[in-house]
Amino acid sequence: MGQLLNLYFNPTGRLNRTGWWINSLLLIIVTGCLFYGTIGISLWLATHYESSGDYAGYDTVVYVGVFGAYLWFAVSIWCEFALSAKRFHDQDRSAAYFLLGLIPFVGGLIIVIMLGFTVGTKGGNEYGPDPSRDPNDHEDAMPPIGHIPHQTTGLQSQTSLRHPPAGEEDTR
Repeated sequence: MGQLLNLYFNPTGRLNRTGWWINSLLLIIVTGCLFYGTIGISLWLATHYESSGDYAGYDTVVYVGVFGAYLWFAVSIWCEFALSAKRFHDQDRSAAYFLLGLIPFVGGLIIVIMLGFTVGTKGGNEYGPDPSRDPNDHEDAMPPIGHIPHQTTGLQSQTSLRHPPAGEEDTR
């Protein structure tokens, strides 16, 4: 539960593209269900109060329902900000890029392209380790490129199987 809260409410760290797509779509679905569910239940209850002639109860239910729906909406905006901030961090960018969404008509499209289709930074950056890298992969412990370890199989080494000794021809 702590990891889920950290994912949706803490804007620090990094998130890869797949994680951003899955969690953003899940957030949209849950928010839509809660938002329209809250409005629907409130209107259903309001019709009950209206039919009984209790207009004070009608107003209260409508106001509470609308307030609840907008509260869900505000929470979902924060959750999407936290997910997007982590995705921007994966690209070694500031979370302030989220403000591009305020550009009318194209802001949301720019953010979706940047977050959903742009590759993140390989390796660690100032925001944390690479989220796409397997934590069991010990890439840092690998020898440098060009270094060929000499392993032996039986009596001959791997390099002697590929290259004949100096001065002899390859008769294979």
